[in-house]
Order: sequence, then structure tokens, then C-alpha cells
Amino acid sequence: MSARILIVDDDPIQRRNLEMMVLRLGYKTILADGGISALTILNQRKDISVVLLDLSMPDLGGKAVLENLQNAGNTVPVIVLPQDQEIGKVGDTLKLGALDFIPKPAMFERVSVSLLNALRVNALTQEIYRARLAGQPRLQLRDLVCHSAEMESVIKQARHVAQMDSAILLEGEMGCGKETLARAIHLASKRQGAPFIVLDCQSFQTRRSQDTITRNTRRGQQIESCIEEDLAKANGGVLLLRNVSELPIKVQKQLYAHICIMHHNPSSYTIDDNALDIRVIATSIKPLRDLVLKGKFCAELYELISDSVISLPPLRLRNRDIPALAHMFLLKFALEERLSHITGISPQAMALLKEHGWPGNVRELKNAIHRAVLLCNGGELTVEDFRHLDPSVKKKTPLSSLERQLEALLKAPCGIDQDGNVKSLPAVEAELIRYALNRHEGQISKVARQLGIGRTTLYRKIKEYGIDVAAFAKK
Repeated sequence: MSARILIVDDDPIQRRNLEMMVLRLGYKTILADGGISALTILNQRKDISVVLLDLSMPDLGGKAVLENLQNAGNTVPVIVLPQDQEIGKVGDTLKLGALDFIPKPAMFERVSVSLLNALRVNALTQEIYRARLAGQPRLQLRDLVCHSAEMESVIKQARHVAQMDSAILLEGEMGCGKETLARAIHLASKRQGAPFIVLDCQSFQTRRSQDTITRNTRRGQQIESCIEEDLAKANGGVLLLRNVSELPIKVQKQLYAHICIMHHNPSSYTIDDNALDIRVIATSIKPLRDLVLKGKFCAELYELISDSVISLPPLRLRNRDIPALAHMFLLKFALEERLSHITGISPQAMALLKEHGWPGNVRELKNAIHRAVLLCNGGELTVEDFRHLDPSVKKKTPLSSLERQLEALLKAPCGIDQDGNVKSLPAVEAELIRYALNRHEGQISKVARQLGIGRTTLYRKIKEYGIDVAAFAKK
């Protein structure tokens, strides 16, 4: 996308000549016939890359325009256009922030070079600005949005555990802000200035699948090396185990061994003769206690990383937080994209956001706001700017305890069909077996025990009723 140049001159002939030069160079233009008009345009539009500014104008001179821009903190590059008798004033304009000057009448070659340099400076300024944004401190606990009772409880727990040095387990759906909360806890702790190292546990699944031709011993050595490397980096600070539930069971045991030695025999686990001192924070999208009970997660590792367990609610259960989160993301992206004229969200659009189901939680809301900001043509986000949202994803009203019991009762096997007729005994028995297989994820031993029959009898009945056990096994 070509740059847009604002040309400010009260002389229509000079203005036209400059416009022809700028267009010839391949840039877009916007014209202003005086200083007041120029400031109005600069306040309303954030797509101006460079300003060509006449010094002498009847309503507001170039020097006054520069003073206004400086006071407003506007860093758009300005090239002043002095007459011969005004060359002596150029020094003052440079002090006020002007980048360069082009004596009148402007020559094409000089305009070309000066604009190219100004655009390079503008690009560099924006890059520095974005880098500063990226380098800003992460959100602290006091900055996290918590208008809902659910999040207030989470923040209260987080403040409490931040002052300790014990391991923390953060559980919640994908995109609900577990890592953001982990970093905020770190900033509120005594380790705030120390390293915060992320070990992506899901990557071990990828490594394992990509390394199938490698001998198991070598693969084990690579995993050991990776764990040791991240532990060394995190010394004195925090090691975040991201998506710890995704670790293969063998790696869970290896990680447990490392952490166990570090905690219980620190003198034997050293880096440069110094004992490791690390706080462990883990995140999981699945309830780890359930995985432990099913034998799918190492019980010993769970005990090590779950001194405190905090469950983050999904966004659909934090309805009161949606407006605040949406406005926070709006301000962030409008600033980053230099679209600060976008200042709000229409009531209709906000109603749409509150009704959406947000399966991707806060992360999905953040991405939706960013996209809407880029699509927006006015001063506020409208329903049209959120046309990319799937209208079929509606928020489900949480069931009450009584409704949940009723729903479970309706799903359970029944001896009467929909027409009120009594079912045959084989039909009821087959339905009961399917229900038990589904409840216990196809585990024959548990199903047989629950039904009070032997495994051989159960297998016979499964074959007799043509039941596919594999269909009930957990994927």
C-alpha cells in the first residue's frame, strides 16, 4: 500500500504543483489549504505518512502547526517549505521537530529524495514504537479484567499464591488466559526479576512422532537434554510447563525425576556448582486429577506440581467481563495500527459479542477485535465489522443442578419407549450395556464389575447384540 502525503499550502498553484510531483512518485495525496485544516486532518486521520508544510499561511503558520503537533505528541515526519526570505527560520522549525526543508519553488529531484528519507524515518519510528510495545511489561494481577465473580475469585487465589514459592497448577480451556495469569503471578512474586522459561510440553508429542526411526535410547537422551537445558535457564526463576497434560507418560516420569531431585536433593543437582532454585507453574486444558485416576498422568508428578490448583472459567461463564475485555483489546489494536479514531463499539455489536459462545475463549475474542479494527471504516466497531464470526456459535445457558440431574436421567436406559410401550428384556439389556460402555469408555473390566456379571458373559452378550466396543473407547 503506497504512502499518503499531506500537502499543506494556501497557494493553490503551489499546492497543485506539489501534488503532481507526489503523484508522479507513486504516492497518494491529501490536500489542506491552511494550518487549521491540516491539524484537523491529522487529528482525524492516522494514515498520513509525511507532511509537506508551507511556513507562511494566513490562518495558522507552519511554525504554529509544528508546535501543535509537538504538544500533541504526534511524530509524523514534517518537511517544511520555506520561501527564500524564510531560510533563516528553518533552524527554529528543525528544533520544533521538522525533519527536513525544501526551498520554494520545489524541485522534483529534491522532493523525491526528501520524501524517500522521510518515509524511511517514519518506517523506522513505527518499528521502534512496535518494539517498545512488545517489550512492555506483561499485565500484572491488578491489570487483569475481573468484573465477574468467577474471575474475582481467581485473582484472589492468584494474589495469595503469588506470595508463596510453591508449585501452581492452572487449569482451564484453551485460550482462557492461563499463561497470562502465570506471568502475572510471576510479576507479583519475589522472583519477578528472574527468568520466566516456558517448556512447551506439547512439542514432545511432535518430537516423538517425527523421530520414529530413531532408537529409543537416543530419543530419551534428547528429551533428557531438553529438560536439563530448560531447568538451567530457569534457575532462580520460574519454569512454566505449558500444556503439561500433553506430555507422554514416559516423559512425565523423566520430568518428575528431575524436579524431585532438584527439590529433595538440591546439592546433587547443580549448575556451575550452584544448586538449582526453580518455581514450577504448570498449565493444563484437561483436569489432571481425572487423568491421574484414569492412569493417564503420573500421580507422583501431579503431586509435585499441584501444591495450589487454580481453575480459570471459560469466557462464556464470564459474561460481565466481555465488554471490558473488548474495549481493552480495541484500544490496544487501534493504537498499534495507528487507527486511534476508532474509539468504541456500537451497542448492537456489543450485544453480538455477549451472545457469542467463544469456544476459543479470550484468545478468540482478542483475535476477533483485531480483525474488526482492521475492517472498520468508521469511528466505532459495528456488527458488520464482526461478520467473520460464526453466527451459529451461540452461548449456551449453564444448566442448573436440577437440570443436569434431569438431563442425566433422560440419557439413562429406560424400559419404556417413546410411545409408552414396554421394551423387550433383550432391548433393555442391550441399551444398558451400551450405556455402561459409554460411561466407562469401553473398559470391559469396569463395565462387567458395574453390571455384576463376568467378563466372559459380557463378551457373549456384546457379540449377541452386535455392539461395537471400539466405538465407546476414548479417542
